[in-house]
Amino acid sequence: MKTRKILSLILKSLLLILGVIIVAVIIRTVTFPDAQPYFEKCKVSDSDFIPLNDVRLQHFRTAIQIPTVCTSIDNCNFTAILQLHDHIQESFPLIHSSNFIQRILFANYTLLYRVEGTNSTLPPYMLVSHLDVVPAKAAEWQVDPFSATVKEGYIFGRGTLDVKQTLFGMMEALEFRLAKGQRPIRTFYMAMGHDEEVSGLRGAKAVANYFSSRGITLDFISDEGMVVADGILPGMQTPVALIGIAEKGMATFEFSVSVTPGHASMPAGETSIGILSKAMVSLEQNPHENFFGKGPERLLLEYVVNKMTLPHRVLMANLWLFGPLIARAFALKPNTNAIIRTTTALTMFNAGVKWNVISSTAKAVVNHRIHPLQSVADVLKIDKKIIQDDRVKVKILSAYEPSPISPTDSDGYRILHQSIYQIFEVPVAPALFIASSDSKHFVKLSKNIYRFAPSFLNSAELKGIHGNNEKIKIKNYEQTINFYYHLMINAEKSANLKSAFDKGHQDL
Repeated sequence: MKTRKILSLILKSLLLILGVIIVAVIIRTVTFPDAQPYFEKCKVSDSDFIPLNDVRLQHFRTAIQIPTVCTSIDNCNFTAILQLHDHIQESFPLIHSSNFIQRILFANYTLLYRVEGTNSTLPPYMLVSHLDVVPAKAAEWQVDPFSATVKEGYIFGRGTLDVKQTLFGMMEALEFRLAKGQRPIRTFYMAMGHDEEVSGLRGAKAVANYFSSRGITLDFISDEGMVVADGILPGMQTPVALIGIAEKGMATFEFSVSVTPGHASMPAGETSIGILSKAMVSLEQNPHENFFGKGPERLLLEYVVNKMTLPHRVLMANLWLFGPLIARAFALKPNTNAIIRTTTALTMFNAGVKWNVISSTAKAVVNHRIHPLQSVADVLKIDKKIIQDDRVKVKILSAYEPSPISPTDSDGYRILHQSIYQIFEVPVAPALFIASSDSKHFVKLSKNIYRFAPSFLNSAELKGIHGNNEKIKIKNYEQTINFYYHLMINAEKSANLKSAFDKGHQDL
């Protein structure tokens, strides 16, 4: 009898606790504040709206038709890059004849424009794009990748999304301002690297050295990166614009094993191939730490939770309870797993000289994309700990550190957020950029570096970046031009932005 009373008391206590948890979950889900500030949308009827007329469209199409392909730092189509220089100069005569705009050349091919504002007390900022593109296999495309074919409301071609649309978008916006007699109030720069697709070691790095040698720092930097994602983020009821506030680092390691060679008829206990294979399997089966809830993905969820479907909203608004469950779910899919940890990819394995000879050496190459909460040294140490075999030697082939995480309460972030909303009228959220951009060379120039390209893409269109049939909607290119125009205007009014962002944001 006494035992039954104790069990009954325990059950009632558990039900009470469960009830309290359910009530807390409901209250937090219902009352979680909206972190999105709202701004007046850009309209076609506005006097400063920039229409995509035939001249502007032809400027862009001609740029796409110039095959500025780079396959390695020494193997770029340099003739085409110079041809693109000429096309830029011919397309924007007001920019190139202005007495307050300076054009500077680096490493023979990278361009930097300095636009001097009327108020020298305002800190400068920089917009970043690049001239080069990756190769394209014409046989695998619906159209010639360098034809700039206009078809079904799209402009097809290599570079339409990566990233000649940002290059020509910012130039068209500035040319429009000059045509209206608007001299910018705030000084800014436009950097256009020629080798971003193959590291930026000659182009963007030279630009970074130029600023550093003159002691110039930048209030914020806006580079290519994330996009307006339509149907890509699970649980979202609307498209969402993602601003990369950090960029993953990268490390490429070569692992090797050496043994005494011999004849296959008399094998020793373990071969170089066997030892190294075991080490590589260990790396694949033991992923690096799951940082869910500690990195930029937490901010992403905080900013969009109120725009999610109800089931997702319940989960994401209550990470204090469901965090471990969501962390496990993120780890199951490659696209979300890449956000929450340093990834490990075995990309090359070489061994053996003949079918009946025991190979003396075996080599494997592993590529890591490093989470901002780790370093190259951390990753190397963890790999060695996972393998736990001194016979496996490791050499760093190439590496660079992840970027610092840029703040979301800076003027630069607010300017981008406002400009995005004015053009696309969608929620805006910070996120982790898992690819690479020239901005990695600029981390000493500003603590406020943001990675966003004003491209409105669904999952199918996103595959065109570095893939086949890359294309941009004609309307989206028009939006790109107007985005950069509003960014330039908003950058001159940033002091009025803080109050619009001082509501709503709350930690999950």
